[in-house]
Amino acid sequence: MISSQSLPGCPDKCGNVSIPYPFGTIKGCYLNKFYKVNCTTLQIWNTSFKLLDITLDGHMRGLLPVAYHCYPKLNKPSEIQVKLSRFPISDSLNLLTTVGCDARADMKTVDGKDYVTGCLSMSGCNFLANGSCLGMGCSQVPVPSKLTTFQIHTERNTKKNVGKWIYNNCTYGFLVKKDDYMFQVGDFDNMHNRSFAVDLQWSVGNTSCEEAQMNDGNYACKENSNCSSVMNEFDQGYQGYRCGCADGYDGNPYIPYGCQDINECTSEKKKHDCIHHCVNTKGSYNCTCPFWQHGDGKKNGSRCTNSKGSILSGEWVFVMYVSTAASVMLSIVLYGGLKQRQILKSREKFFKKNGGLILQKLLFESKQKQIPQMAKIFSARALETATNNFHKTNVVGQGGYGTVYKGTLADKTMVAIKRSKSIDENQIEQFINEVYSHDGSESELGLAMYFVSSLERGCLMQVLDAKVKEDGLDDHIKKVAKLAKECVELEGKKRPNMKQVKHELKEISESYIKGSFYHL
Repeated sequence: MISSQSLPGCPDKCGNVSIPYPFGTIKGCYLNKFYKVNCTTLQIWNTSFKLLDITLDGHMRGLLPVAYHCYPKLNKPSEIQVKLSRFPISDSLNLLTTVGCDARADMKTVDGKDYVTGCLSMSGCNFLANGSCLGMGCSQVPVPSKLTTFQIHTERNTKKNVGKWIYNNCTYGFLVKKDDYMFQVGDFDNMHNRSFAVDLQWSVGNTSCEEAQMNDGNYACKENSNCSSVMNEFDQGYQGYRCGCADGYDGNPYIPYGCQDINECTSEKKKHDCIHHCVNTKGSYNCTCPFWQHGDGKKNGSRCTNSKGSILSGEWVFVMYVSTAASVMLSIVLYGGLKQRQILKSREKFFKKNGGLILQKLLFESKQKQIPQMAKIFSARALETATNNFHKTNVVGQGGYGTVYKGTLADKTMVAIKRSKSIDENQIEQFINEVYSHDGSESELGLAMYFVSSLERGCLMQVLDAKVKEDGLDDHIKKVAKLAKECVELEGKKRPNMKQVKHELKEISESYIKGSFYHL
């Protein structure tokens, strides 16, 4: 947030008018007397206009009244004496205007002896039109530069029309900011008490920036600011200089540390153009690309390109990789769901036929209930190796539904293995109940079961790599994990097909992109 525009402890407003330093309202709050504002009259020292506003770009607006002269001479003409101190009127933003048929308005020196500029309106008023100020009933001309004291005088140009018609008894002359006055036919006799806003220019000092910088004690531009000299186009002399905050900063450059860094990553006033991530720096910002891409990360720069040179944008409907977290989770999906699918398909019917699903469910539920296990599921190859291909010398007994063998695992652990006989499928559950006991440890469940176990127990975030958690969003990690779990289901009807997987990944990717931009 930008700090106050006035010095510490100083009023920064007169009513609704902001008063930024170097202007001020009380002693010690303004640069010098030329910048003192009277809050009662809203006038700056030694000026005759009423202050409307001041901006730090070197402009201010003030109200000046209308000069008029009515015929026949019932009242004394009203001539406007203008004093602007060191704040000249803008020669590019103001116009001298006269209203009336056969009217003229002149700008003269204060003593009225010397002519500065003037404008005339046509003597005829047969084709008046509202909004037109091109000579008939209303006329405008530019004003000279560097004017700070002058008077505005108005009168009829000839004696033919003014004062002889019902609607054209007065002439008017005034200064007005460009496009601020719209001529109306009814203005002919209705402008005596009106005032119009004019644009005035302000600066500090009386030298160029180069000269001012040689005198540190009086140099007005503070930290993180720039200086621009104000040169008069008429005589190429210096009117002083203006200060402005450097690029990437905002505030009041005339106050110590008044120019504060703009956070382009969050600012609505000055937005960044990063495609992905924005990092604010002092006076600027940097854009970064995902680790697998390179470039400046800017929409109008080299953007972010992957190894194949294709440009990735947040506007894509679908992206291949959304983050490190998604990449890891997708690896699980590919490993558990794609590579093993062919193997699972060939084993599934035999595993299911021999009661493997029932036994696996019992083992998993006992694990969740923390019941000590005395049984495990091994691959056929591991059991054949442990029992010397189920050699008869390893038979230790017979059961109602199978033969019991002794075996030695690879880690030298002695185990008992029960091999089922060819029995009716309706008797499978009885066989499992006969052999069912619990044994084993969590590390022996295998990658897929360890992953499923952690997910079911709500411990997924604890077992994930720190890099995954740092780069990903928790909600999207959990969604990808859920999809991975579904892909390693042993029962085919519970597994999603490839079309469903693609659709789910697309939705997760789109959601991740929106979530990433929200966190910028």
